[in-house]
Amino acid sequence: MSLIGVDVMHQGKGLGSALMRHAVDGIDKQGALGCLDSSSPRNVPLYERFSFEVKEKRHYGESAEIVAMLCQPE
Repeated sequence: MSLIGVDVMHQGKGLGSALMRHAVDGIDKQGALGCLDSSSPRNVPLYERFSFEVKEKRHYGESAEIVAMLCQPE
């Protein structure tokens, strides 16, 4: 399991896209299925740009909505 994130002070500078490109390149090289859980609906369009598709939305107790996403290798 890996976690990535961008500090709020540095968001909007393309860093999240660079991190995602690196992660997706690794997924493609391994021929693996990529999966992620997003706790922020704001990030879903970013992940969709990297071929991740929403598969499930769920809540755990009173937590924020969690969006489960998958990406097939190219």
